[in-house]
Parts: sequence; C-alpha cells; structure tokens
Amino acid sequence: NLAFVPARTLVNASMGLSIGKLNLQIWTKNLFNKEYVTSALFLVGINGAGSASYVPILGEKRTAGLTASFSF
Repeated sequence: NLAFVPARTLVNASMGLSIGKLNLQIWTKNLFNKEYVTSALFLVGINGAGSASYVPILGEKRTAGLTASFSF
C-alpha cells in the first residue's frame, strides 16, 4: 500500500450544567469543521489497463448535540 494519511489536529468541546437531578451537556466534535482524510485507497485498473488512482476517505464534518440525563 503506497497511500498514507498526514497528521491532523481536531478540536472537540463540551459544556455541562446540573440542575438538581437533571444534567444537561452540549457538545461538539470537529469544532472548527476541518476537512481531513481518515484513510485512502490505492486502486489499480479501474479506469482501464495500467491506470492507478488514490481515493481519499474523508472524516466527519462538525457535529453537535445535546445530551440530557435525569438521576433517580
């Protein structure tokens, strides 16, 4: 395999709040929405004899959410 993926830095963040027995947490992954490659495929012969190409697999874009939990 001749493909390689360069190093990268991603930023995740979360913040929580507790109100009595209720816990709320807001979070985000890939805060700055960085485009990055997680892996790559090296394909031979798919565009005719003797052809070769790399196909990058991109990572997740920014995602965010809210998690709520209640303690009994």
